[in-house]
Amino acid sequence: MKKRWKRIISNMIAIALVIISSIPTISIPVKAEASVDGKLITVGGKTVTKNMKIDDVKKMFGEPKLTTPSYWDGYAYTFYGKDYSDYLYLETDSDGKIVCYGSVSPGFETNKYSYGEKVNPYARAGCEAKDDDGKLYAVIYYTKLHLDAYKRFTENLTENNRNLCKHAVEMWNAISYLYGYKTATYFDEKLFNIGAQLADNHSDLYDYCKSTNQSSCYQLMTGRKATFLEYFYPNPLEFAENARNYECPKGNAIGFMYYPAGEENDDYWIMEGFVNKELLADWKSVAYTEREKELLENSRKYYTNSVNTVNSMKSYYEIKPSYDSIKNIEGGKLSKEVAKGAVDYLNAIRVGAGLNPLEYSEQLSMDAQCKSTYTVYLAKNNIKNSSPHNPPKVEGLSDEYYSKCQSGNGENLYSCGIISTSIIDSISSALDDSQGTGQYYNRGHRYNLLNPEWKYIGVGNTLQQACHKLSGTQSSNVDVVAWPPKGITISESGFSPSGMWTCQFYNKLKPTTDTTITIECLNSNKKWKIDPNNLLENQHYNYKRSGDLISYSDDSIVFKIGGVYQITYDHLTDANGNETSYSYRTVYEKAYIGSEEEKVPQSIKLDKTSEKVLLGTTSKLIAKISPDNIKNKRIYFASNNKEVATVNECGEITAHSLGTADITATSENGNITATCKIIVVKTLDQTDDQPEKEPTKEPEKEPTGAITNGNVNNSNNKSDLLQGHKTNNSKKENITI
Repeated sequence: MKKRWKRIISNMIAIALVIISSIPTISIPVKAEASVDGKLITVGGKTVTKNMKIDDVKKMFGEPKLTTPSYWDGYAYTFYGKDYSDYLYLETDSDGKIVCYGSVSPGFETNKYSYGEKVNPYARAGCEAKDDDGKLYAVIYYTKLHLDAYKRFTENLTENNRNLCKHAVEMWNAISYLYGYKTATYFDEKLFNIGAQLADNHSDLYDYCKSTNQSSCYQLMTGRKATFLEYFYPNPLEFAENARNYECPKGNAIGFMYYPAGEENDDYWIMEGFVNKELLADWKSVAYTEREKELLENSRKYYTNSVNTVNSMKSYYEIKPSYDSIKNIEGGKLSKEVAKGAVDYLNAIRVGAGLNPLEYSEQLSMDAQCKSTYTVYLAKNNIKNSSPHNPPKVEGLSDEYYSKCQSGNGENLYSCGIISTSIIDSISSALDDSQGTGQYYNRGHRYNLLNPEWKYIGVGNTLQQACHKLSGTQSSNVDVVAWPPKGITISESGFSPSGMWTCQFYNKLKPTTDTTITIECLNSNKKWKIDPNNLLENQHYNYKRSGDLISYSDDSIVFKIGGVYQITYDHLTDANGNETSYSYRTVYEKAYIGSEEEKVPQSIKLDKTSEKVLLGTTSKLIAKISPDNIKNKRIYFASNNKEVATVNECGEITAHSLGTADITATSENGNITATCKIIVVKTLDQTDDQPEKEPTKEPEKEPTGAITNGNVNNSNNKSDLLQGHKTNNSKKENITI
């Protein structure tokens, strides 16, 4: 019923638009569909008219740079000259008539509006891109209203998306060049296919990157519901107009996609973003060592305790802090649930790194609360505090209060946002330590929290200023304290692969000016090398000349949930001054698993379990993960007989020779499988007892290393890092970013 009323309303509005545009007495600035001479558009002094065929257009504009099928049963064409001059976009129907025309070239003229004109807000059949002054700089118009455009486009969604995206990339680069950006993007077939497979599951690359902690691979530009007229007119300018405001990162492909929001296919999302090619790397599972399994289990226990403890709090404070006057200053007291939950959160990170857990100290927490409150008081009253760890004692402050502020043997002071788990936010921020100490310094906040010899910790927080106080000692036999840690790096820790990495050596090894670092993902065999004598533009290196700390970064490094990474330091010196090397592994995993049903998919449902496919043709296999609320919906397809039939990343099958082939769909999360038997035949009435071509035996290749599930974002939105803790997280909204 919902679909029926939507179609009825759509048709009524479309008919109304036709009636309005045909009544000359109504004063609305919509020009006629075609002028007297049939002009549609003029680009570079060359005019295209409504009666022209494509061969007539080619005589003026030359051969098109790109030709694809169009969902109007004709073709789509992109023309342009040097530096994207004389840019023309056309689509034709099955009779070769022009149904769509547009341009992004300065000076174009159309029978409606022309380049540089101010455009009124009335609806027209097409897409108009305007600058900040409301002036037209790009356009796509249609020669008539097409009530079945939405239906046409979605009947073969994958192929129509693919063709539209190819033209959108060309148009994007033209607009990008027009606005002075230096880097062009490109269409990547594999990337598109991955996006199309996710779209079959009502998901997208953005959500996939979040669920696998590869957010650094995807820069989202637009994520929104398709508007009413876009149902009728999916077109490349809908994506390409963002090129005016975004420059493509060097080497990135661009991901465009229309995809259904649900099973009914009534609503569609428009997704657009830049994608790092590292996302496309092939992936195999790598077994965890027994020690890594033990560390992961211990880390998850502490993290689960943190989630349960913080979520059980009745109030954030037992006693609220007050800093209105020095006479009545009150440090306050965090609730035990918040304070202990924060300590368990830190301990989840520490035990994953093979470090001893810290013991919660209520006294240190009360002292930390006093220091947080006093620091805020000084700031609010503009009292100079050049050494925050040793602040001035203002007149009227009691000796007892000041001594509480100065207790402990180690201390972090860190600003934090006002969220329900803000003390935990301060811990993840301090571990990241990208504020305050500078990009290449010693990361003092980080190493206070990771120091293997501290024994006690207390935490305080005013929702503006956090304080961590540490004291006591315990024995330790670690050889390094690194970030990412040796052992387990939990995704909820706030670790950013593109941020500053560090390694503190406790085994008498020392870095030098020649120390090189090699990071290898054992799942994909991808390597990154940082050589201080040959640094790339996106790399940084620093070492503490008087000590044993090394820090470095490479913003192209990508981590993925379930990944195992080998970090190797060459050209170190040992206690005797001899050159040596050191290597360790880190496993990137989620500490929070969630409920049992969220761990892995329960099944993969195929739209067919067997099919006859004509020799030389293609077919599409749709595989859907169940239940639908699984976060990671990536599926890998494989054929056991590639001589008979091959399959790409989105399940499109190509029949090469007579015989049978099994197409297997495997979920990245959980290795759940389903199989479809493909029988390649000469005619569809052929029986199944034809001789089969034996499959070529190949070594089996597991597609995944992910073994758990969850949803964590590695961006600066800390609420996304704190999985399981109650925050203000929300799902994607109907907005343009």
